[in-house]
Amino acid sequence: MKNKGFTLIELLAVIVILGLIAVITIPKITKQVEDSKKSIAKASAYQYKKVVNEYTIGQKLNKNTIELNGKYGINENGYLYNDNNTIEVDFSGEKPKNGYLTYINNELQSGCITINKYAVTFENGEVTDTEKGDCEKILQEKISKKVDSYVKAALAANSSITGETAKTVSEMSNVTTNPADSGWIRFNTVNGSIVVVDYSLTYDDLTANYSSLTNGNYVSTFGEVRNKPVIVGSTKCFGPTDSQECFKIISTNSSTTLLFANYNLKQYTDNTTNPATVTYKQESSSPDTIKSSNNSNYWHDSTTSAPKSKYATDINGNAASYYGNPYPYIYDTNSLTYEYVEGYLKTLKTATYGLPSSATGRLLTYEESTDTTMFANDEARANGNAYWLGSARSYIYVWFVHADGRPIDYYYYNNYGVRPVIVISTSDI
Repeated sequence: MKNKGFTLIELLAVIVILGLIAVITIPKITKQVEDSKKSIAKASAYQYKKVVNEYTIGQKLNKNTIELNGKYGINENGYLYNDNNTIEVDFSGEKPKNGYLTYINNELQSGCITINKYAVTFENGEVTDTEKGDCEKILQEKISKKVDSYVKAALAANSSITGETAKTVSEMSNVTTNPADSGWIRFNTVNGSIVVVDYSLTYDDLTANYSSLTNGNYVSTFGEVRNKPVIVGSTKCFGPTDSQECFKIISTNSSTTLLFANYNLKQYTDNTTNPATVTYKQESSSPDTIKSSNNSNYWHDSTTSAPKSKYATDINGNAASYYGNPYPYIYDTNSLTYEYVEGYLKTLKTATYGLPSSATGRLLTYEESTDTTMFANDEARANGNAYWLGSARSYIYVWFVHADGRPIDYYYYNNYGVRPVIVISTSDI
């Protein structure tokens, strides 16, 4: 009997038929596998939520009250954590790789959990979506888009900037597009155009740092630490939280930064250590605030009603007159005010406060007090009581800044407080 094989046409027909079957069935099988994986991820995420809920209930039964409030991260062990504590979730299912959950009074509000390469999102405590991906990367992509629009809006809103300037988010109240929770942007002028040099912007506890500008988009990196620039108008404090001494940054360059005390100085006795020890601190309103007076005046001899011999001539070498300007800026080491400020610096340079030993102190000049770049909107000048400047219109009239921000000259200078300027190396900020 003679065996007869398949013809070429018959083989091709079989191949075509198998191909058609594959085209029809493989996508269905792939979709079924994908749906199955999604279902497993969704079930695991929902079970994780249930375990956390049971954990809090169990703790309450054991009289250990657990209150979940705010945003929590999920670490590689599947534990919930925030800045205050870590909750060791005993979860037997597929452990989350990462994610974040937001609670209010132990009730899950929203979040995302990454399980087996799938991102499961929650809204109002229920699963809303399950897709391939990573929760952290998805969040970073969303924040990157917010950052891009915010930085572009900041550029447009701050188009009058000249030179290099850094501004905090709170200072850029004129920017309304996707405002960050906190952070800063550093601008510069290059060939007449305003550009972004650097930024560090925080959204939902995730900080985006400037990486590059690609095709007009600001590309961010996440997780790295970015040193905050010295920003004119921001606050610098020294000492422990409960007894800080705070200053407004009024001027800065690559070498030197000027800090202006938020309030006038107060002299007091520290009875907790040594009743005879006189120390100093800032006080917003106090009857014993250090005042300027005759015996602390730099240039005027109260007994002769004439300028001290040291200031008998003006900066041009001419004899000082009643309405002249014997010296544009005076900080006399023999005055009580000098002793007050130096005593204050001594306190700040202790280990408790941590002011660098190289820092020096003085009073504000009239020119500085009227410089709008140092005191935008009179914010620093209007903070606290009136204070004395280290400048004089004449040997008898001294300059003050009133509590309402007006620089004035006045003869009865014993009613005005002393507020120091700290000169510090920019590298020490």
